[in-house]
Amino acid sequence: MDSGYGLCCMFVPGNRHCIVGTKSGTIECFDIGSASRYHVEEDAHAGQAVWSLAALKDESGFVSGSADQSVKFWEWELGEDEEGVQ
Repeated sequence: MDSGYGLCCMFVPGNRHCIVGTKSGTIECFDIGSASRYHVEEDAHAGQAVWSLAALKDESGFVSGSADQSVKFWEWELGEDEEGVQ
């Protein structure tokens, strides 16, 4: 799989997708079944390394922590690909 230098990762509830935090400050989303990356959040932490990812208890999203000394909250968003809903 094509990816940046991963420092942390987490499985999305349902275990079909994985989120990776990278050394370059991006957050990358992967479909595990097809072994493909489907989204990159380029400016997740202003180019600073993403050191931690944790799912929210209510499964509405996740939290990321970075070398830029910030914590960001993210919400899940459903999208459609060519074959239907992701």
